[in-house]
Amino acid sequence: MGKQFSQTAQTRSFVESPAFGQKVHNIIVDFGNPLLQPVLDRYLIDGELMANSVLRHVWDDTTESPDLTWDSPLYSELFDTIRAVNLGLPKEQRLRVTLADAPISWRKVQTKEQWLNLRGQPREDALATAVEDVLGQHERALVISAGVHLYRNSRPASNARALVEKVAPGTFFLVLPQGRFGAGDSYKEVERREQAVDPGSITLLRNSWLGAQPLIGASDSPRLEDVADAVLYLGSSDRLTKMQPNALVFKDEEFWTELNRRWKLIYGMPFDLAKAGFDLRGPGIWPPPQVAAVSARPASSVVVNSGVDFVLEKLDQYPIVGIGDLHMCLQYFQFLQQLVKDPRLPRKVQDIVVEVGNPLYQGVVDSYVLEGKDVPLAVRRSVWQEAAMGWYVANSQIYEAFYDQLRAVNLKLPKEARIRVILGDAPLDVGRFRANPDQYFRPFLAYKETLQDPREISIAASITRVMARGHRALVLSGSGHLNLTQRSGNARHIFERSYPNKFYLIDESGPGNPSWPTPSIVTWADDREPNHAILWLGPSDSLTVVRPSPLIYRDTAYWTFINLMAGVQGRYPVDLASASFEYRTRYPWTQ
Repeated sequence: MGKQFSQTAQTRSFVESPAFGQKVHNIIVDFGNPLLQPVLDRYLIDGELMANSVLRHVWDDTTESPDLTWDSPLYSELFDTIRAVNLGLPKEQRLRVTLADAPISWRKVQTKEQWLNLRGQPREDALATAVEDVLGQHERALVISAGVHLYRNSRPASNARALVEKVAPGTFFLVLPQGRFGAGDSYKEVERREQAVDPGSITLLRNSWLGAQPLIGASDSPRLEDVADAVLYLGSSDRLTKMQPNALVFKDEEFWTELNRRWKLIYGMPFDLAKAGFDLRGPGIWPPPQVAAVSARPASSVVVNSGVDFVLEKLDQYPIVGIGDLHMCLQYFQFLQQLVKDPRLPRKVQDIVVEVGNPLYQGVVDSYVLEGKDVPLAVRRSVWQEAAMGWYVANSQIYEAFYDQLRAVNLKLPKEARIRVILGDAPLDVGRFRANPDQYFRPFLAYKETLQDPREISIAASITRVMARGHRALVLSGSGHLNLTQRSGNARHIFERSYPNKFYLIDESGPGNPSWPTPSIVTWADDREPNHAILWLGPSDSLTVVRPSPLIYRDTAYWTFINLMAGVQGRYPVDLASASFEYRTRYPWTQ
């Protein structure tokens, strides 16, 4: 089988099927170092409990390890699935997994050339040898590897399949996971014709319309049926997901030290998350907010407005316009980018109040965003990391990028026309908090989401000060702080006492009509929330999150702080192996 991240759940289901073990006792994979075969045998066949610090070397100490490909938890989960199946079988019937990457001893690799000499053909040879060993025992095997190792009629004719078929012709049946075959957007027509196909189905290619499709976009590309026997359909390509390594791997000091050594050896630099292709973008957000189903209302009562124009018009009518924050949402940030870059905005607002930031660091933000000084990121991070919000999502790069974007706009304006960012969260004295976290944080818990909540009071006070100065402002905050009908103890109810009917709320995307343009702002008759519209960024399953970098958890001071915050709020300490810290991304399609 060709291997892609998004097919791994299908492979696990396959292995768990009772019929599988009746036909096959051997699984050959290219994502493990054969020098570690005894370790894996002890784990899978003997059922020995094994610490992850030992087992991880199976996939960490491979020819491909510098790029973290096989540190995706999907690979270890496949091994765990096989172990669970084996524990229910007599030892002589248990599945054996053969590791078929080229053997490599990283302790002996001291130059880039030594590493390169173990890639390419040595990897093909290792995989071919593993297959030939099984065939020599007159047994069958499931081979899981990159498809290029298993293509029929491969060029050059020295891949693992070609080597095996020189001595055992006709032994392979290749199932290739469906990708975006062909050139450009031609895959869209292929997927349109497959709309009725159930995900998880396998389609034979010979003499079929699918088999006649080109494998890649090159003019001399072979057809699918020239290289494979069947295709595994996993669903629409834009819904496929890649699972990257989770943050836990970067907390392992042995792993981190060796990873940096390998990067310096191969790339001439310490490990760099971006250069490693680690994508912080992921599909969807948590269950969409519960707002009125606008699309269910009569079309005559719904008005769809241009997003930026609508906000600017409302700033003429109301001194304060709030835009509910879709935390970590890329499309939300892209809308803010459009708004902030619009040359009309500086003429309409003097301030932007944000929830994400400790006001004790207001001077840092003023220096960076308002005055345009070069403030190191290591200093700026404290603004959102050491905050009463106490939420790891504040580390999403969309917030850092927002400050950068506004700073870039300000640098083109005269100082008197620049827009100031006001940090609206409650002030948090980190020193006093660390000294006695339970006592210091007690008011935040005792009055949470009431009119005495320090966070609600602080956000309200920031907005009140803006209006008292006769300024106009945007407010970027979770909409729970800003609506009138959903919570009676929020910032809106506080500042409305002094400044009634001076605030307009545009909250997050909810149920809507996919035909609406994005971004747009939608209003409708009989809206229960006064002075209100919704920001439409598209259906919830089309939205993208931008997760915090997993490397932030290597910062000892932040690690201590975020766990203290979890403790005082009655939550478990941060578990970097939990689903909350999975780095699921849109599957990266490349030609």
